[in-house]
Amino acid sequence: MDKLLYTTYDQDKVNDLKEILGELNLDIEVMGLSSIDYAPQKSYSEETFLNNARNTAHRLAEYTKLPTLSESSGPSVDYLFNSLEILPYHHNGQDDKARLLGYLGGVPSEKRTASYYTTFAFSWPAQEDNDIVSSGRISGVIAKYPFGNSTYGYDQPWALNRFGNTGKYREKSAEMLATATHLMRGTPYIYMGEEIGMMDPDYSSMNDYVDVEAKNAFKELTAKGRSEKDAFEIIKTKARDNSRVPMHWDDSQYAGFSDVKPWLMPTDQNQVNVEKELASGEIFDYYQKLIKLRKNEKLISDGHIKMFLKDHPQVFAYERFLDNSDKKLLVFTNFYGKECQAKLPKEYVNKNYQVLISNYEHNSNQFKQEIILKPYEALAVVI
Repeated sequence: MDKLLYTTYDQDKVNDLKEILGELNLDIEVMGLSSIDYAPQKSYSEETFLNNARNTAHRLAEYTKLPTLSESSGPSVDYLFNSLEILPYHHNGQDDKARLLGYLGGVPSEKRTASYYTTFAFSWPAQEDNDIVSSGRISGVIAKYPFGNSTYGYDQPWALNRFGNTGKYREKSAEMLATATHLMRGTPYIYMGEEIGMMDPDYSSMNDYVDVEAKNAFKELTAKGRSEKDAFEIIKTKARDNSRVPMHWDDSQYAGFSDVKPWLMPTDQNQVNVEKELASGEIFDYYQKLIKLRKNEKLISDGHIKMFLKDHPQVFAYERFLDNSDKKLLVFTNFYGKECQAKLPKEYVNKNYQVLISNYEHNSNQFKQEIILKPYEALAVVI
């Protein structure tokens, strides 16, 4: 049987290609990068997606001596390239929506045009001049705020480390993040461990990581002159292994996941584990309340969404509403560990409200000119 290398670690993509080739009655074994020991790093540094795809195909075809299919895809934002001379966004190796939206802060819609490109390159070993390439793109504009049917992408560090606080405000920031996403439009999901406030492992060495991408990135960073200490700190905040650690069931050596050493060692299980959370924590109970609200409240499950307080530096706020009802759900979340206040839109001033859920105690039931939010506070009210 002939073999073909597909330069991805995503087994679903490998399976999709196998299915396509099977429908064409082609007896070809498709291999992903997880089948290749010490696979070279994929190319992200070229100025075009085509060159990235071709360079990756050439590099892996030469290394494995197999015919190789490579893909390079991502958004290219016209304003960033034309005004700031920043290359198509995918090329810095990041998938950071917050950073992209930060670059486009204050840029009007008509200047937020962008295209999403996907390019495939097929190469044979030692035959770079005979590449087969295919490209496609869809065009549109970059929205001013993230939206859609999901919240966090796969293989990301814990949201609590990235957007919250793993120290003093671990519980409050975990509840705030859950409120911000679970009351939005779309289909939220809970990644195992979020409901107890799990966070990135506190590893001390690259030897603690398993992911080949992290190990290759460390080698690349040190080869470019970064100290091993600085390179490790970069990897520690971005590594895909961060959210792949075993679930913390208890505070034992292997966190109750197994009786033998798992593929990734848990850390901080003495502080965060299911047993402790159910006995004395507050995050799991808060998640249960959010799930119950979504099942019972049409404003959450079926409502439209409208953002407000868009220019506030700390507050993420939105309104949920239905076409056939005057009732509205207002959600306020403070993404920082310091108290803040925000001037309310006129249509909300002096309105009576009912607290639907909050991670702090509330005694008031009427809006004033401004709202004051405590550190990492989440407040959802119905008016």
